[in-house]
Amino acid sequence: SRYIGAGGETEFYNVFRKFIPDAGGINLKKTWAKDDVFSIPDKTWLIEKTLNSSDIEVVAFIQNSVTKELYQAVSVIKPNIITGIENAGKAKGNGFALFPNPAETRLTIKFGEMLNSETEIRIYDFRGTIVRTYKVGSGEKEFIIDNLGLMDGIYLVRVTSGGFNYGFKKLIIANN
Repeated sequence: SRYIGAGGETEFYNVFRKFIPDAGGINLKKTWAKDDVFSIPDKTWLIEKTLNSSDIEVVAFIQNSVTKELYQAVSVIKPNIITGIENAGKAKGNGFALFPNPAETRLTIKFGEMLNSETEIRIYDFRGTIVRTYKVGSGEKEFIIDNLGLMDGIYLVRVTSGGFNYGFKKLIIANN
């Protein structure tokens, strides 16, 4: 069955479905020190009413429950088809760098290796809303945004290429 929106829409983008396990998340009561590592045991949840499981993206983040400051975030996209371990290893190992950071109006995104497929750069605000999206063609090693047009604040920059996630980096905008 197809979903039809109130205005007759049949295509939906960036639809938030559910907080897992709930809106409170998983509370980690611990005194943290620099470079501490913590692993959560594997969890399994049943995702219901999904038309195409390859459209699922899981986003996890670590946030201070009192100040709401976001410390770290990561997302995982389930790719349609994995064609080989070489592609997965390259995408995870490439990485990217943002500079200057803090930035004002201009930002350079430098990739660890030359891009071998079209790449998408998304900038999210602190609430998780996508505020900018850029496409970068294959063969590039650097992408420059001359006019960010963002208000002062903390943002997350996410890079994906060929169905693989390069991860998130924190971007600080300080125009004044």
